[in-house]
Amino acid sequence: MGAPRDLTGLVFGELTVVRRSHKIDKHGGYIWECVCTCGSTAHVRSGNLIRGGTTSCGCKHKLYSEEAHVKGLKRKDLVGRRFGGLVVLSFDRTCDDRHRVFWSCVCDCGNVTSIRGDSLKSGKIVSCGCYKNARIGVDSRTHGQSRSKLYNKHQQMLKRCYNRSSVEYPNYGGRGITVCDRWRGTDGFLHFLSDMGEPAPGLSIDRINNDGPYSPENCRWATKKQQASNRRTSLVVSFRGVNKCLAEWCRLLNLRYGHTRNAIARGVSLESIVGGSL
Repeated sequence: MGAPRDLTGLVFGELTVVRRSHKIDKHGGYIWECVCTCGSTAHVRSGNLIRGGTTSCGCKHKLYSEEAHVKGLKRKDLVGRRFGGLVVLSFDRTCDDRHRVFWSCVCDCGNVTSIRGDSLKSGKIVSCGCYKNARIGVDSRTHGQSRSKLYNKHQQMLKRCYNRSSVEYPNYGGRGITVCDRWRGTDGFLHFLSDMGEPAPGLSIDRINNDGPYSPENCRWATKKQQASNRRTSLVVSFRGVNKCLAEWCRLLNLRYGHTRNAIARGVSLESIVGGSL
């Protein structure tokens, strides 16, 4: 093999050749030690330098990749859109190590803050933090029961009616069941406590009309047995102008459920069954 072409001092893109390295590649080619404009050192094969295959230590490619990624994310423009109590003002251009984009937002309280785009779109963040602080303040000043079982019952009621990610949502909010305005909002729990009172052990909230809302006039504290008989699939029967599920009428009138249900299926009224049993 003849003497290698001396590349010392030559510039190839962002690389300046400093000296020939004592290393050789697997084909016996020469490798040159180069310094990049970013300050990093790189060892590059002669052919890659001469043919222009390598023009930096890798920083240039990384920079282009990051810029392309950020530009791509910027195209998903959120400026002017509202997310909870936040309105997006501008693209912040501040990215973390995973290249996630942050947006400059103004909160309803007046604070300007930088929020990650995915946190805005998922609903994870809906304020600058003032909502959470206000909620904590209200809970501590008004009822002090944020950790009580009754407060949890109230929150679960709201969750199954309004939180689409709740497993119970399809059977409640998904079919139009709502919570009255009085039991929602800042003082919602206080009104709920005033209207319903503390339940006896073992009781849960139950809607009298299974298709109606959660409201003072349509709710009661009930046992699991009462709730089971008040399902949508329960047979509702009118007796003396009052509608109740058949299972409850049978308990109140001391009737055999199976016999009574079969008679009603044949078209016999509950008044006739009671009259005959008497």
